[in-house]
Amino acid sequence: MAQGFKRGLITASGFLALALAIFGCAVGGGTSGGGGTTSGPTATPSPPRHALAWFQTSGSGVDAVGDLWASVSDGPAHQVTHTVSLHQECNYQIHWGQPTFSPDLTHILAAQGAASCTDGPENGKLYVVDATSGAVSEVPGAGIRLTVYQSGWIDNTHIWWSDYREVHTYALGAGSATTLGSIGSSSGSSYSSGGESRLRGNTVFFVSTSQTTSGGPITYALKRFDMTTHAVLGGSIALGSVAPCQCSTGDITGPGFDVSPDGAHVVFQRVAGGIDTGITSQFFYAGADGSGESRIARYATAHAFVDMLISPNGRLVAVTGAAPAPSTFTASVTSPGNSGDPDLHFYTSDAGSYPVWKYDSSGFYASTKGVDVYPPDPSGDILAFTVGTATGTTAFSGGVNPWSTIGH
Repeated sequence: MAQGFKRGLITASGFLALALAIFGCAVGGGTSGGGGTTSGPTATPSPPRHALAWFQTSGSGVDAVGDLWASVSDGPAHQVTHTVSLHQECNYQIHWGQPTFSPDLTHILAAQGAASCTDGPENGKLYVVDATSGAVSEVPGAGIRLTVYQSGWIDNTHIWWSDYREVHTYALGAGSATTLGSIGSSSGSSYSSGGESRLRGNTVFFVSTSQTTSGGPITYALKRFDMTTHAVLGGSIALGSVAPCQCSTGDITGPGFDVSPDGAHVVFQRVAGGIDTGITSQFFYAGADGSGESRIARYATAHAFVDMLISPNGRLVAVTGAAPAPSTFTASVTSPGNSGDPDLHFYTSDAGSYPVWKYDSSGFYASTKGVDVYPPDPSGDILAFTVGTATGTTAFSGGVNPWSTIGH
C-alpha cells in the first residue's frame, strides 16, 4: 500500500504582529555630554503568544483512547481532554486530526475518528474544545479527513471547513452550520472532489482531485474558492496526475502544497508516474494564481505525496514524507535548491506528520508517526528540528500529529 502522509490559520493581523515581533526594533534613548552620545539599551521584542497542540494515546485494544495535549508559549505539556472509553470495536476514539488553536488561544478545533476497520481514509467528526476545561462540543454536520488539513479558524468565534464536496462555516454555539458553495461534483464514473485546504483572507485554496473514468489517471489541481462570492475562482495550477494502484489505495492523499501567510504565494508538489510503479516529483513556488512559477528544491527527491508548510517569515518551506530517506528537508522558496544550496537542508530523522513551524521560523515540529498508519499504531514522538541542524530532538514523547498556532 502506498502512503502519502498528509498533514493553521494565520490571519493577516496575526502575520503582521509576527513580522513586527521579528523585524521590529526598539530605538534606545541617548544622553548627551562630553561632546558625545551614548546609546541606551535596545529592548528585546517579546515573542507573540503561540501554542502547539497534538494528541497522545492511553489504554489498549478497544479501550485505547486519544487525548489532546498542548504547550502554550513554550510552557510545559499539559493534557486538555480526558476521554472516557466507549469500549468499541473499530475504535473511533484514538486518532485526531491537526488540532488548531483559535487566534486567542482559548479553543482548539480538531476532528476525531478512524478508518472504520479498513485501510481506507481516516475520517472523523469535527469538534471545538475548550482549551482550559477540555469540554468538547461537536460541530453540527461536520465531518472531515484526519490526515489532511481541511478546517480552521476565521476568527475567535467562527470556523470554516471543507469536505469532498463543499465549503462550510459555523459560529460557535449556533444550532447549525452554513454551506457556502460547492468544490466537487460527480457524474457516472467521473468525479472531482476537494481535499487538503488552506484559508488565507477570503480565499480557500484546495487540492481538487478528479478522475474521468474508473481506473483512469487521477489528476490533481490547486484551485481557489472565494468565501465572499461563494464560488470557485477561475484558473488553477496543475499538480500532475498519477495512475491509480490495482489494489486498495489506502488513505491516499495528494500532492502537497501551502500558501504564504499573506496569501500572495504558493508552494506545491507536481507529480507524475503511478502508485504501483512509483511517483516522481518536482517542487515549485508561484504567485497565488500560478503566475511566475519557478522550480525550487531541485536536489530533493520524493516518490510519495508530501506535506509542505511555509515558514511564518515566508522565506522557507519545510517538507516531510519525501521518501526515500532523508525524507524531511527545508528549502528556500526563492532559490533553485541545487546541490550545495546553503538554504537546502536534509534531516536524518524521518517524520510522518505535517512539519509545523515555530513562531520565529527558526525550526519546526513533526511527529515520527502519522495518523494514517494501518493497522493503527498511534505511538510516536514529536521531534523538534532546528533549521540547518541535521538531527531532530525529542520535544514531546508519545505525541502525534502536531499543529502550531501563532495567537493574538
